[in-house]
Amino acid sequence: MKNLVVFRERWARWTVGEAFLKTFGVVCQKLVGSTTTLFAHTLWATMLVGVIQILLGAGSLSFQKKSFGDSTRNIAGAVLFGLLAWNSTVLGFVTFWYEGEFGARVFVITLSVVPGALIDHFCFSNRLNFRQWSGVLVAILAGFLVLGSPALRKGIWIWFAFANMMTVAVNQGVTQAIKDIDPMRKNFYGGIVAVALGLVLLGVKFESKTFFTPEFTKLTAVSILTGLNVVFMWTLNVWAYKDGAYISLKKIVLNSGYLSMSMVIGVAFFGDAFAWGKIGGMGLFVLSLALMDNELWKGKKKEV
Repeated sequence: MKNLVVFRERWARWTVGEAFLKTFGVVCQKLVGSTTTLFAHTLWATMLVGVIQILLGAGSLSFQKKSFGDSTRNIAGAVLFGLLAWNSTVLGFVTFWYEGEFGARVFVITLSVVPGALIDHFCFSNRLNFRQWSGVLVAILAGFLVLGSPALRKGIWIWFAFANMMTVAVNQGVTQAIKDIDPMRKNFYGGIVAVALGLVLLGVKFESKTFFTPEFTKLTAVSILTGLNVVFMWTLNVWAYKDGAYISLKKIVLNSGYLSMSMVIGVAFFGDAFAWGKIGGMGLFVLSLALMDNELWKGKKKEV
């Protein structure tokens, strides 16, 4: 691992931090998804996440005496990112409502590296060569093994999971397009979207008799914690692209940490079975990163 040039890059360090936060966020979604089956509760949870983003974003900008304004491109991008992230959060909750298996759902999300690489290719001219595409395929196999070869059993949940995967891929492209935005400004405008959608839809779905359940306090506490997590995750995401990341390699670095941690959490807390194949999958992630790392191969050519 120490010979991989990618881990000497600053963006990779931000991405490893994002992997920790992303894993924590999925655990929070699992807790909330297991707590309630009401769509109104999902709206409440996502709205609270948005409130935290607005408060921390506005507080940070005011403390630093920075303007809330930005270019039309950046503000529109932040709003679009917020809309897609809100959609992704809702899809994540709904997936667990329909009894989506933890490992299988995580594996489907990590497939976003493929549409992400295509977005890189067509929108940002970050074209992968044959060796790097091989690295992408090895990363998919690694994720499959790390998560215990999850069976993608039939059920409506899988459609929500694949829709979630696509929103994740598109949002990485959005972040790369507006990578010069202040992360707290992005949180501020993205949070406004979540709150606005939550207020409108909650007004339609609200029923006091079913809304204030015994689990409501737990739902609120976990949602506030998720909001704090989202603020820092969005910040690290912007920093990674600002420091030179491109979608496909960043996703593999993210997934290698995210899936490995998900494996440990799944075994320890969600009853997933342990298998040596999962350890083999972690080894394949190292191979995948090596295949993706152009600087490493340049060095080998020089040695020859």
